[in-house]
Amino acid sequence: NNNNNVSDNSHWMETVFHPSEIAFGRTLKCSRTSFWLGRLAIRIALEFPDYPVLKDSFGRPILVPGIFGSISHKQNRGVAILSSSLPIADSGDDPINKPGMTFAGIGVDLEMTSRPGRPSIAKKVLTEAEREALGGLPGISPEEEVLLRFSLKEAIYKAAHPLLCQYVGFQEAEVTPLPDGTATCKWFLDTKADEKITKLTAHWIKLTDEEEEFFLTSASVYSNAD
Repeated sequence: NNNNNVSDNSHWMETVFHPSEIAFGRTLKCSRTSFWLGRLAIRIALEFPDYPVLKDSFGRPILVPGIFGSISHKQNRGVAILSSSLPIADSGDDPINKPGMTFAGIGVDLEMTSRPGRPSIAKKVLTEAEREALGGLPGISPEEEVLLRFSLKEAIYKAAHPLLCQYVGFQEAEVTPLPDGTATCKWFLDTKADEKITKLTAHWIKLTDEEEEFFLTSASVYSNAD
């Protein structure tokens, strides 16, 4: 079983994971495999740092100051994304990339493109307007688009959480994936916490790996430097 495999292969694990990660990972049960996948992905992205990448009370990876990261996993695959909190330099009259904005969060999500034999999650994760808009993406079926929008929301929520610092329900945001691989987001938060976000970008792509298809989504948010 997986537990025995982890124990038997500890020699190679010690070359890629920090001792604190190994100790924590061995305490897990249901999510043990996904923990190893996610930590391996982010350690590769960080070029194997000498510090452990554990998680905070919100499940976010704990990194050194100034570095933002996000992890996702699905089945036997793990992905990670990183960025730094550099302010945007003055670029003239650009209305989008305003000087003084600072990177505030990043998110990534990996999702299967289908759920064979399982009921649709459309009513749970999409607003009525989102459900009515399904079917407008070339090469993406309405059923696939449900999961694409779900994945985009997950990536966006991860990216925005450092600013929002609150739970966001699936009915409190609407995402619109566009044919060019980008997406937009509209918020419906009673707290207006989304006003802290001065810029949000989101991207998506459909991937095929070993005859299985996935949606890989990502998001970045910016806030005012002050």
